[in-house]
Amino acid sequence: MSIRPPCGVLMTGGPGVGKTQLAQALAGQCGAHFIAITGSIFSAEY
Repeated sequence: MSIRPPCGVLMTGGPGVGKTQLAQALAGQCGAHFIAITGSIFSAEY
């Protein structure tokens, strides 16, 4: 059995605290892809 690291990070907090900018900076430094999605995508009712 092996341990698998998480594939992403979920950042929470109020609007305007810099979550997006921090995530973009971290992704740029480590060469990772940056995908931004909002909570409304998950809470939308169809």
